[in-house]
Amino acid sequence: SEVLLAAAPRHFAYNEILSITGNFSRVIGEGGSSTVYYGELPENGLKVAVKDLRESGSQFGSLLKE
Repeated sequence: SEVLLAAAPRHFAYNEILSITGNFSRVIGEGGSSTVYYGELPENGLKVAVKDLRESGSQFGSLLKE
């Protein structure tokens, strides 16, 4: 079994996110303030979840505070 160690957060350009998620084609979860998409990193095939936060008034403000 393979163990992955946590790394520093990584930032991606929007066009990279489009590629990673296959143009946001596979939804794996939804909630009141976000949608979560399946993705794979191109350099190593690592499976990832990409969360798209939606601004929704006061809910968004409270999420930022958490």
